[in-house]
Amino acid sequence: TTLAGEEVTQELGARAGTVQEAKRATFLSILGARRDKAGLSAVRANLKDKNEEVRLAALAAVSPLGGVAAIPDLLEALKTDTPAARASACRELGQFPDKEATAALAAALPEAPVALRAAILRLLATRDPRDLQKHSALVVAQAAHADQAVRTAAYEVLGVLGGEKEGSALIDALVKSQCDEERGAAVKMLNAWPDGAAAEAVLALARTAPDEALREPARLGFLRLLGLPS
Repeated sequence: TTLAGEEVTQELGARAGTVQEAKRATFLSILGARRDKAGLSAVRANLKDKNEEVRLAALAAVSPLGGVAAIPDLLEALKTDTPAARASACRELGQFPDKEATAALAAALPEAPVALRAAILRLLATRDPRDLQKHSALVVAQAAHADQAVRTAAYEVLGVLGGEKEGSALIDALVKSQCDEERGAAVKMLNAWPDGAAAEAVLALARTAPDEALREPARLGFLRLLGLPS
């Protein structure tokens, strides 16, 4: 990988198409490390290879070479490939700071398997809240998902988003939950809510929650939210 130049990259790409699968994955990793766009077509040619190791190497290489243009490739893998490849595509999408990647991750949520759905939500929780706003309804829907891991991950995103309807969705999930761990995650998010828009819903929780374990943190949360802009 120390030899520079487009011709070297093209030669590596050509070799990647002729070697056995075990070596092909190594060639693809080298192409990704070179970050020379001349290797992009060779990498893309292996995204649908029958060998999973080759596909995983191609997925790891495509974003360094293609940048934002690789998002459709990663999204395709996120929808159709094996669990390991889906997880790899999810990680790669999470590396992009662009709102296009945020949109791609959000778009993959409704059809994603449960385990991957939680991972996507945790990645969304790291994104710019301004890019997340238009996907708020998708996240709110996940807060009512049948799977606890998905719900808990959705709470993290709601806590990044802030807002009145997001706070109400979190409180609704909190009241319905019978799991102490899940309740704790939801209370933690409420106590760190980024704006005062949820103050009224938190006050209602402080007054009407079925037990003191919820009422006390809700009272404290309400007092904190009073000092924040809505």
